[in-house]
Amino acid sequence: MSKQAGIHVFGVLATIAFTVSATASVKLPEGMTREQAAAIGIVVPEEPAAASAVPAAAPTKAPLPPQRGDTKPRASGAAKPAPKKPPRDFPVIRAAPNAAPDAPLIMGPYSGADIVPDQVLFFADLPQDRLRAIAARNGLTVLAISPLDNLGVAMVHARLPYGTSPQAAIDQLERDQSIAWAQPNHIYWLLGNSREKGLAMHGLTPPASGAVSGRIVMIDSPVDEGNAALAGARLSQQVFGSTSAPAAHGTAIAEILVGTGAFPGVAQGAELVSLAAFSKDSKGDWYGYTPDLARALDAAIALGPNVANLSFATRDHDKVVGKLIEKLDQSGTCIAAAAGNDPHYSVLFPGRLDVTLAVTAIDERQRIYTNASRGEKVDIAAWGVGMNAAVPGGRRNVTGTSFATAIVSGSMLRMPACNGGRAPAAMRAAIRSDALDLGEPGTDFTFGAGLFTLGQASLAPVAASAAAARRGPEVADNSWAVVSLAGAVMAVFAAILLLLWRRRRQDQRSD
Repeated sequence: MSKQAGIHVFGVLATIAFTVSATASVKLPEGMTREQAAAIGIVVPEEPAAASAVPAAAPTKAPLPPQRGDTKPRASGAAKPAPKKPPRDFPVIRAAPNAAPDAPLIMGPYSGADIVPDQVLFFADLPQDRLRAIAARNGLTVLAISPLDNLGVAMVHARLPYGTSPQAAIDQLERDQSIAWAQPNHIYWLLGNSREKGLAMHGLTPPASGAVSGRIVMIDSPVDEGNAALAGARLSQQVFGSTSAPAAHGTAIAEILVGTGAFPGVAQGAELVSLAAFSKDSKGDWYGYTPDLARALDAAIALGPNVANLSFATRDHDKVVGKLIEKLDQSGTCIAAAAGNDPHYSVLFPGRLDVTLAVTAIDERQRIYTNASRGEKVDIAAWGVGMNAAVPGGRRNVTGTSFATAIVSGSMLRMPACNGGRAPAAMRAAIRSDALDLGEPGTDFTFGAGLFTLGQASLAPVAASAAAARRGPEVADNSWAVVSLAGAVMAVFAAILLLLWRRRRQDQRSD
């Protein structure tokens, strides 16, 4: 063999040795099979039969996230327990860039912009010509004008002139006394093993076909209405985004709620109205924007549902969306919202609103989902890790607080407070009361009140006081009217008596 050939052979042998060594070092995350690894582009060789097991290093514990945006008031004198450390994290499987189409759908932290940088919204109860005149006066290009009947205003969606920031435009618009308010166009993102095993953890069993009544609205990405897992379901859809093309997230949520196939929904038999308010961008990601979500929520209020499922989030408070969600609560709708999939951020909006029940996700061993948001606004924990669900074209394992939220919202239809009583405040109190504590005793920043179950408080008939509390403002208004009328009658009666008394005195003097 020549010297050059020998060098070539040596190089080939060295390359093979390095490749084998590098491949042998690949380890699967806990709970991942070789088939799952292969599906997302990870190749792991068979281990030698004589190889000894090496204990895996204990995963690090995530620090408690900063409590940014937490504004929920605590009861006077109620001390919040010291934050507890989260339990051992559930392994997260992240798909490779060229993952197979059936790779797990795992909803993780969002790293994009929070608002649309070249747009602004303003709201006023004015005719369209005046709204357009205001926009023109401020150098804005009107993109759309939508009435929000339940708020009594019209929403103007406009593009900013080049070089103008949203905040500068908002400041200028709000100097006009005819405008109710102005705000940014917020960007929202979706948050989102047999089914029987996961439901059993909550003390739930799949309902018999048609056993659950009532109406649920879900605001999400479009549902695959023709999916076999939804055949025969009482499902309808209205589109507020830019496309009706079915999406994995919306379809999975719908099946968890009202599925009719081998994986029946927790509210099978109920009516589901999908208000599709999310649109797909050029990269294939789904996002929602304030105008579409506002119109969807306005429609939801008009539908008068028993339950609403909100499996989406953004970081900042959105004024118009917040107002509409409060109106939805005041109408008697029980609202479940995803806590969020960002462990470095507290509970996201709208989950942190007082009128929503914020749901976090756990696995079948009752461990917190690694990417779940933490904070004092977490209300309850439900199964949402590694759930097998329907997607367009088949099935997929899904993970995220979105899917845990659907377990809770679908179960709400079994509660008298939501289905008949229309008392959302009573619902929230009952669910917190029935929760099974997870971890150290007491409510905490990781699991909230604990594991979601439908116990005695949740299944009890709604007390008259609870229904009266929900109708408080309405009753108060009527009572004030009655008191005012009674006062007016008494005043008239007193005036008549005074007039009679004066006349009698005059008669006595004349005598």
